[in-house]
Amino acid sequence: MNHQNYFKSVKVFISNNLSLRAPQRKAHKKLKESFESGNLSHKIIVLPTGTGKTGVIGLAPYEISDGRVLVITPSLIIREGISDDFDTRTPFNFWTQRNVIINDENLPVVYRYAGYSSPADKKRVLKYLNNANIVIANIHKVYNPQSEKSLVNILDKDFFDMIIIDEAHHSAAESWLKTLEHFNAKKIVKLTATPFRSDDKELEGEIVYEYSMADAIKDGYIKNLTVEDYTNEKLTFVVDGKEVDKETALELMDKNWVTRSVAYSRECSKTIVDMSLKVLSEKRRLGNAHHQIIAVACSIDHAEQIKELYENAGYSAAYVTSDRPEESEKAIIEFKKGQIDVLVNVNMLGEGFDHPNISIAAIFRPFRTLAPYAQFIGRALRKIQDNNPIEDIDNVAHVIYHKELDLDDLWDYYTGQKQKAKRKIILEREYDNEIQRSFDVGEVRTDGS
Repeated sequence: MNHQNYFKSVKVFISNNLSLRAPQRKAHKKLKESFESGNLSHKIIVLPTGTGKTGVIGLAPYEISDGRVLVITPSLIIREGISDDFDTRTPFNFWTQRNVIINDENLPVVYRYAGYSSPADKKRVLKYLNNANIVIANIHKVYNPQSEKSLVNILDKDFFDMIIIDEAHHSAAESWLKTLEHFNAKKIVKLTATPFRSDDKELEGEIVYEYSMADAIKDGYIKNLTVEDYTNEKLTFVVDGKEVDKETALELMDKNWVTRSVAYSRECSKTIVDMSLKVLSEKRRLGNAHHQIIAVACSIDHAEQIKELYENAGYSAAYVTSDRPEESEKAIIEFKKGQIDVLVNVNMLGEGFDHPNISIAAIFRPFRTLAPYAQFIGRALRKIQDNNPIEDIDNVAHVIYHKELDLDDLWDYYTGQKQKAKRKIILEREYDNEIQRSFDVGEVRTDGS
């Protein structure tokens, strides 16, 4: 099928498709309506982690795009995840699994761009790109001033009609902006769990659909959330060789210094390790899942210390960082197989790392803004569906941090979402009960016989 009209001519089943989640159907409907209105602003779709964002990417071009589609991811991990879901060589691809496209002959041609090695290879790759309906690439393969192999250097400006940016809070970075300057794509779609950038500025564009975390909890798409914060009875800080209390430390230094000192304190870290392991052993004992911990550290040295604390307590641990890609990849594979109890993360697994058995998020570092904090917590929100989970044990995510890390304001964001979810559930129950109880109804007539 010609790529120029593929997305508008192929028959798809979306709007009443119960194999799709409600927020996926609604996001597609709102996106289509917005583009049909003639408004070509960037479209933003906000979906919490674990609610079906990859599916929305798979639906977005249909009935909307007039040509090829580029899906840009911020990292290889996310690119691989989307590529696996969109692999049309298997019956487990998203469109077949969700009954979106019934006839396999109508599945899109999907190409994962990873560069090329020689002039002959470039010719082969360009042929694949030309034949593709959907091209998936991480941003470093799309725009890279140091590489002549990046897509902006080998493709015409009008090659794509639609560009979909995953984890769009990154899209203010120069490489993303340069990409959008190069390509004349008329339709730009941005997906994110947090509609603001890491500098807390709002994303450019119009939010066409937002599915709140409160609704995701209420509708049972993600784990419920609970927080456990623990404070040692009395903390003392050493300033200029003298032991002082927290208040004096705040006066002499500042809040950042105090929270960093707490983060790097072995005693404070041990408190978090002990509490997270207590929760872990309880969840494993009472639940039906092999629960695991994801932790976040300030630096590689800090991660090594935290790893050692977990190992001293008799649990297996590893740490991942972008500075050691091969060791990190090995650790991630072992963690996903359940061979490692705790994975300590240093600026790496902020997003796109999906593993439902993560039920405990242990925070060993301060966060200043909501975006990276939300991304980290998101790693523990994906629901466990296998082995007959016990909902109030297996599908509850625990966030554990030291009170003095000053994370309460960020946690309040989640508490607010949780309270909203509870209120919505109560209101829906009351509404249903009211309908069932009330027999006082008026007369209704239709026009005609």
